[in-house]
Amino acid sequence: MPLIIVLTLVWSACGPSKDRLVEDEASQSSGREEVRASSQSVVFNRSDEGAATPPWHGEGGIASLEWGEIGGHRQWITIRGEDSRAPLLLWLHGGPGLTEIPFLAAQRELERHFVVVNWDQRGAGKSYGEKLSCEEMTIDGFVSDAGALARYLLARFRREHLFIVGHSWGAIVGMLLVQRYPDLCKAFIGMGQPVCTSMEDGLALDFVRDTAVYLRNEEAIQDLKGQSRPLTDRAQRAVLRRWVVDFGGMIWQKGEVLDWVFQPEAHSTVPEYTPRDWEKRRLGLGFSWKCLERELNELDLFVRIPKVGVPVFFFLGVHDHQVPFEASVRYFDVLEAPVKEIVWFHHSAHFPHLEEPARFAAMVLEKLLDRGEASR
Repeated sequence: MPLIIVLTLVWSACGPSKDRLVEDEASQSSGREEVRASSQSVVFNRSDEGAATPPWHGEGGIASLEWGEIGGHRQWITIRGEDSRAPLLLWLHGGPGLTEIPFLAAQRELERHFVVVNWDQRGAGKSYGEKLSCEEMTIDGFVSDAGALARYLLARFRREHLFIVGHSWGAIVGMLLVQRYPDLCKAFIGMGQPVCTSMEDGLALDFVRDTAVYLRNEEAIQDLKGQSRPLTDRAQRAVLRRWVVDFGGMIWQKGEVLDWVFQPEAHSTVPEYTPRDWEKRRLGLGFSWKCLERELNELDLFVRIPKVGVPVFFFLGVHDHQVPFEASVRYFDVLEAPVKEIVWFHHSAHFPHLEEPARFAAMVLEKLLDRGEASR
């Protein structure tokens, strides 16, 4: 049985801070970047533990692997861009715990047009720590971490706004962030946007049952006997997700992309990760889901976020049944936003940025830059 990862999107947002942000010039001269927001201080330091991110060649580029204290915990980011003056783009990874740094190779085109920041969130990848407790792993805590990081980046790069891309779990955090801090975010892209877990479970169950009958897959039919809505049993949900994966509802293009998602350490070179980081990533996946499972099972953005104050774009794979696209569309139809649009990926399921990387990059540029959303 393949590894089953329950993924959820992060809706990204950034917003108005009542506290004036001040950049500490002295900390810059010592190789550190520091931003103070009232009683909170965020400090980032360049990596000194044997890992590094490849440099951009030529003048004006930026390529940095850094760690800092956010919310009382050491957390890691990469900052990459061909032009350090380009618009900022903060990427919120999925999972929870499914870090994006192992897939940076798929972001090279974005790095030509943005300063792209990838963040190993609290409890994930390089940011996993054994001292973390489940009491410190709450959705609200992730939104606060994301807000602190966004404010730090805006002050450091002297910007007024940034863009956010949230994938799955990251799209949940992103939407909540946009709701809380609308003035900091220029526009938001939610990929594989989760909206209501009970609805998504029901739609995924319908897909798997219909596909099993169509394919006359007796093993799947037997496995799904007795499953009913709502899914409250962890074992039942694991069985359901196993068949979602097998039937192409998470990765539509099987083969290299599927291997890349499930075993990135075996299928790509990731200089930002040490062998210990891969072990932390594995541990963080299980830990993050265990801690956040209850909150995610109760997720309902229909009630929690009926309206946002920034442009939103849902990037949806027509084969996505991990976070079924039908649920995202139902939410999109009732969501109030100044601008909203769905961009479809016809050869993708839950990972359009890996299954259709060229189209994904082109659509990000079209929706964020070509339509005049850019702000430096």
